[in-house]
Amino acid sequence: MLIRKSKPNPKTIADRTLDKMQGRRSFLKGAGLAGIGGLAASAGLLADINDGVAAEGKPIPVGGCVPLTGWAAADGISFKSGLEMACEEINAMGGILGRPLAPVFEDSKEQGAANIIPAIQRLLDRHGVHAIINGYNTGAVTAEYDTVADAGVPYIHHNTDIVHHDTVGNDPERYFSVFMADPAEYWYGEGYLKFISDLRDSDKWDPINNKVAIVTGSQNYSVVIANAIRDQAAKYGWEISLFETVVVPISVWGPTLQKIRNDPPAAIAITHWVPQDLAQFMLQFVPNPTNSLCYMQYGPLLTAYREVGKEATVGSMFATVVGAL
Repeated sequence: MLIRKSKPNPKTIADRTLDKMQGRRSFLKGAGLAGIGGLAASAGLLADINDGVAAEGKPIPVGGCVPLTGWAAADGISFKSGLEMACEEINAMGGILGRPLAPVFEDSKEQGAANIIPAIQRLLDRHGVHAIINGYNTGAVTAEYDTVADAGVPYIHHNTDIVHHDTVGNDPERYFSVFMADPAEYWYGEGYLKFISDLRDSDKWDPINNKVAIVTGSQNYSVVIANAIRDQAAKYGWEISLFETVVVPISVWGPTLQKIRNDPPAAIAITHWVPQDLAQFMLQFVPNPTNSLCYMQYGPLLTAYREVGKEATVGSMFATVVGAL
């Protein structure tokens, strides 16, 4: 069963997200999943579908278009491992209709449409995949959607970008098989403000002032989060002391750090997300820190952040809406 929407209407981001959540709840309820644990529910569904039949016979290829080389390889290797583990677990429960899943991968390298679209095309033409499940791939915006739509296979991605919501919402018939498996990045911004405000208002943190310094990378994902923090800050009683955009990748943080030290804020929010870049910030911040609560977007989830930054990373905070250790 696929939830399809009628013609798009001019709703707010929150309204559109709520509509999608309600649609997903209906979908899950209809599938017998609502109200019970996801893993137990999945196991139960597979047991019913497979009727005790072991996973054997012709494998079903499932594709992953993931960055196995290039700047995002630390993530891409984890994406690959995750899909392999999921297929192993499903196969152990009998596979799909008794057939095992076989994960296959194509490298999206430095990403962007020039790498992503050919990689997806190879998954479809060379490997004959029945579905494609990815982490993120940046730079193509939604250009790969047409390749997937022409093939008619399910495409589940985690690009965490509001533009993906809008593309499907504007043409649900064309992109009916495309699913984004996590919330849009916008919610990181206001969620961050709510978090630090709750710390302040519950007396768990005594900020030195009401200033927040925002540092964003030049990618759309980072900018949307940074803009959400900036635009909603006053509502939570915060003042933006710095809004700095850096060109990424970045390893030299001196000019940005000087601006932060010239006007020390209570909180620093870095919405750039590449782990090695964030680790370099902490390595250069810690020798002469301001009394600021440091938040970093997503990157500290990855082991590369701690491997590069070592002890300098202790005490920084991060958030993710999809990753789990």
